[in-house]
Amino acid sequence: MEEKILKVLEEMKSEIGGIKTEISGIKTEISGIKTEISGIKTEIGGIKSEISGIKTELKDFKSEMKSEISGMKQEISETKSMIKDTNLQVTENTKLIRILLDKAEVNKAEHDKMMMNIAQVQGDVKHIQSGISKLEVVTGQNCLEISYLKKTIHHSLT
Repeated sequence: MEEKILKVLEEMKSEIGGIKTEISGIKTEISGIKTEISGIKTEIGGIKSEISGIKTELKDFKSEMKSEISGMKQEISETKSMIKDTNLQVTENTKLIRILLDKAEVNKAEHDKMMMNIAQVQGDVKHIQSGISKLEVVTGQNCLEISYLKKTIHHSLT
């Protein structure tokens, strides 16, 4: 029985040795896993740092974009105001142009009327000149006749 106990003890010892070897292997694997986890932690730390940097860049970019958008809104507002003013000026200019066109038509009508009156006056002047020419001829004849009569009367009295 002792032999059996010794045999069982031997088997147990052998099994315990195998378990120790397995535990030693597991410890080695755990140590490797710990090393890998430590490396992963380091990588995660690096990633966190990069994410933090990206967040900072995004905040800066967001701030810049807000500033640029604000500037653009101001420019758009100013442009709208300028367009409104320009439209008002165009409307005013259009009204003035219409008034000037109306006046130009009135002036043309008056000009045409004046041209007709001038043509009529010119015709009247030519008619008067013709009358004056006839009057000059008649006056010339009258002067001759008066001169003749004066001579005749003067000769008859003498």
